[in-house]
Parts: sequence; structure tokens; C-alpha cells
Amino acid sequence: MDKTKLLRWSGISGIVSGALLILLDIAFFAAFGDQPEREAAATNTWVVLLVTNLFAAYFALLALIGLYARQIEESGGLGFTGFLLATLGLAMNMGFLWAGTFVIPALTSAAPEFLDRVESDPPGIVAAGFISTFLIFAVGWIVFGVGSLRGKILPRAATWITMLGALLSLVFSIAAAPMGTVVFGLGLALLGRWMWRETVL
Repeated sequence: MDKTKLLRWSGISGIVSGALLILLDIAFFAAFGDQPEREAAATNTWVVLLVTNLFAAYFALLALIGLYARQIEESGGLGFTGFLLATLGLAMNMGFLWAGTFVIPALTSAAPEFLDRVESDPPGIVAAGFISTFLIFAVGWIVFGVGSLRGKILPRAATWITMLGALLSLVFSIAAAPMGTVVFGLGLALLGRWMWRETVL
């Protein structure tokens, strides 16, 4: 596959991932609101939304590869560092989503008290896993964004929105608040749209 096709498909992946992240946040809030996790995870809706979220994370990874390839020289060391951290953060997030899809529903009947504890007061190792996943994801995208701003290739507004969205996703995750990836999804969709348009116009 030549570079133009890679960038085009990466752009489409960014649009798809960003749109899915926005819709998923809205769908989660509409379907579950403040419902306890052990009740929500026992439903088919939970599984469908988590599987869709896995695909959204996968498309975000494809988009990230294209975004970095488009500015691999211009973004310099910061861009490379951010790319590595953002890739690691996405991989850890996929693991988090995989567990949410295939493990958490089983625990709703096998160990509901454990799920309640994890949700309200997670054990140290679990809390460390949660925080490190969200922290690496956010720091990676922010560092990648700074490298992109210095490289002056990607559109500045969309890059700033993505960086802000990464920061908000961290804050909202720690606070266990809903709608944490809407801004990030918007930024990623805008970056994907820019990259796709650049390859077809």
C-alpha cells in the first residue's frame, strides 16, 4: 500500500473512531446514567456498546499511525515520543475494554460484591491499572499534539481540540464522570477529516 492510500484510510479511521466515541458516550449515558456497574454490565446493551468501543479504539490506532506518518520528520522527537506513548495508551485502553466486554459481565453473577468494591473503592493494584491506563493515554496524545503543533503540518485547531479532549478524558475518568471522550472524539474526527480531504482533493 502506498503512502497516499495509507493516509486516506487512516483519515477515514479517524472520522469513524471520533464519531463512534461521541455516539458511545451519549449512548452509555442514555442507557445507564448512574446505574451501578454490576447492573449495567449484566445487560446485552453493555456488551454491544463495549464491543463497539473496542472497534473505536482500533480505528483510533489506525488513525494515529497515519497522523504520525504524515508528519514523521516535521514532528521530531516529541512527535515520536507522543506516538509511542499514545500507542501504548490505546493498547492498554483496548485491554481495559476487552476486560469490560468479556470479564465484567461474568463477574456480575460470580462476584457482584467485588464489582461494587472496584467501582466505589478499587484495590490499590486495580486503581493503579486504571490510572496508568488513562494517564498514559492522555499524556501520549498531549505530547503527540505538541509535536504536531511544532511540526506545523496538522491543522492547529483540531490538534488543540484533541489535546484538550485527551486531558478531559483523564479528568473525567478519574472523577468517574460520564461523557469523558466527546471532545477527544471531535478532535480526532476533525483530524481524520483533514487527512482524508488532503488525499482526495
